[in-house]
Amino acid sequence: MADRIIVLDAETSEVKLDVTNDTHSIIDNEARQRQLQGLRDHNDNERIRQTRGKNFVNCFDKRVKELSTDAKGNDLGALFFLLQYMQLNKDELLIRKGKPASVNDIAEMLGKSKRTTIDILDRLVQMGAIIKGGTNSRNTTYSISPKIAVMGTFDTGKEGLGLYSRIYQVYTRAKLKEITLEDADVLMRIIPHFHHEKYYLCSNPWEDEEAVAPLNETELAQLININRRTLNRRLGNLVKAGFLLPLKHDNASTYKIHPDVMTREKSVSSAYAKVLREDFRVYRAVLDKAE
Repeated sequence: MADRIIVLDAETSEVKLDVTNDTHSIIDNEARQRQLQGLRDHNDNERIRQTRGKNFVNCFDKRVKELSTDAKGNDLGALFFLLQYMQLNKDELLIRKGKPASVNDIAEMLGKSKRTTIDILDRLVQMGAIIKGGTNSRNTTYSISPKIAVMGTFDTGKEGLGLYSRIYQVYTRAKLKEITLEDADVLMRIIPHFHHEKYYLCSNPWEDEEAVAPLNETELAQLININRRTLNRRLGNLVKAGFLLPLKHDNASTYKIHPDVMTREKSVSSAYAKVLREDFRVYRAVLDKAE
């Protein structure tokens, strides 16, 4: 049996040094703690990957802002729904069950009639958000404009696309059944307006944490071009569905977006995102208890 020498802290009895003679290996307490923390971080990241999925859509801030200026009704909400049906290496085509989505497929995705869906698609095509392909009604295809969103790697400088956000599909799609196209309209409009580290809906999403300016409902309504009362109803629905977390400040509220819905971070999960997930979990538990 190999001899083992263990050195304890005189005050705390904590293991400070662990030596195994036959291998001459030395494990100090700090190294042990780093190993354990690394294992915990790895397990946490794996759980996050399973929850939100590995596939995400890159949405470009500039074009989303432009769409928000002109779009009416629930068209941008429909676009947000459809982003969840893009697939990697499919040239931004909308895909259903491994094939290009038909109008009937898209109607089912949106929960709308075929006639209403055709009208929505026509308006999105006119706005330049959707590209209609094919030569006749039997082989018509629909794809997201690559100026709006792409999957996979891309050149950030190409055509001035610039700043972008990631929308994670698996987590987001699972929650779509809890909201309407009108609610999703807000989600599409706020894509350019959440902080890159703290996830606040704010007017300066790329500033340092100390300079972040969270938006209250009135400011947000003006920024994303939605009536204040209408926005309040939709925000309430998004909070209940777990997309947004409300933070009370005197008589106003500000909001944070769930990091598994939208993020600007390239790492699996920052320390702050982990804390924010727990905040969402606690708030959900409070809502459930109140019902």
